[in-house]
Amino acid sequence: MSDKLKFIGKVTHACKGNFKVKLTRSGDRHNNQPIEVENQREIPCNPKGKLREQRIEILVGDEVEVEVSPHGTDRGVIVYRLRK
Repeated sequence: MSDKLKFIGKVTHACKGNFKVKLTRSGDRHNNQPIEVENQREIPCNPKGKLREQRIEILVGDEVEVEVSPHGTDRGVIVYRLRK
């Protein structure tokens, strides 16, 4: 079982593999009843290794799934780019 917190967010800034994501709701992409995040904060994120390896393009405006550690919630890892 993973102890990471999962959020869905929208990419607001992209620069050389570093992204800023505005968190909009909690839960993962399979969650049927997502919970809206009260304070939609923006955190810096890096893509997970598989996204880099497969050269998945992430652009400003894309919805992504982000994992955040419960111990340090100031950075995140993009684990999935949602389809439009």
